[in-house]
Amino acid sequence: MNMQNHQALPPQRGRGGWGKRGGRGNGATFVQEADPIGCRAAGEPQPHPPVTSNNQMAGAGPVLPEGLELIEGFLTPEEHAFFWDFLMRQEWSYDLDRRTQQYGFTFDYPTQAIIPNDKPIPLELRPILERLETRVGVWFNQLIVNEYQPHQGINPHVDKISFGPVVVSISLGERCVMDMKHGRHGSFSLVLEPCSALVLKGPSRYEWTHGIQRKQHWILPGQPPIVRNNVRISLTFRTFPA
Repeated sequence: MNMQNHQALPPQRGRGGWGKRGGRGNGATFVQEADPIGCRAAGEPQPHPPVTSNNQMAGAGPVLPEGLELIEGFLTPEEHAFFWDFLMRQEWSYDLDRRTQQYGFTFDYPTQAIIPNDKPIPLELRPILERLETRVGVWFNQLIVNEYQPHQGINPHVDKISFGPVVVSISLGERCVMDMKHGRHGSFSLVLEPCSALVLKGPSRYEWTHGIQRKQHWILPGQPPIVRNNVRISLTFRTFPA
């Protein structure tokens, strides 16, 4: 990729753009940034509560893992539009049941090998890298972009241990529900809104699986139905020793 031909950068977040921290439980943090509703269509209802327990015990709340942070409104609407348009114009791989792009290093799914490639994370995405470094103290050198059609998902998994201790996933497009599961602590569901960032480190990174069911409708306790009609793109940032 000739970076000299790709110099346009997204609109920058203004000063004072970080919001107040939200709820916290068992080491998990939920943050609502400035103007998180900007990524939703006008008149669309407020975001669903981010966490729903799947425990079957009466009155049992979700046991949330240490190191999990869900940041709603991590991107501005203008940034969301810019990154969506930019990524849609890049070259996609069709090796899986969903379209992907990989930068920095390629994770080969059949062999589970991590292989350096000749495509560094694009300059156009550098504002995200810089903001993440400020937020979590990590400069990421590997990115996988996944495109999910409304019926597509991903099996429960833990990102390969060879990757570093922090994984961040940023959501573009349609909202979805991510399930997190632990052998002893049960499970819970997270509603991932567009423009949000999900940070996994510590136990949430290594001890809990995360996945998205292959369906278009979710009914979560105490919440209105969630319907997935459109495409979702996730940007998952990781590190790998160079």
